[in-house]
Amino acid sequence: ERTGARVVGPVPLPTKKERFTIRRSTFIDKDSHEHFEIRTHNRLIDVLDPDSKTIDMLM
Repeated sequence: ERTGARVVGPVPLPTKKERFTIRRSTFIDKDSHEHFEIRTHNRLIDVLDPDSKTIDMLM
């Protein structure tokens, strides 16, 4: 927007969720598990009518 280009967004895209289940103990208590999750959030920004100055600022 500082360079005069029209900007649409940010548009939220679906969040990617990766879940992991790991045993807490290797010998006893095999039924005890620990759960971890990694969430990756994605956004879409559409730049309309960019010029060379706009592209240089984004890179």
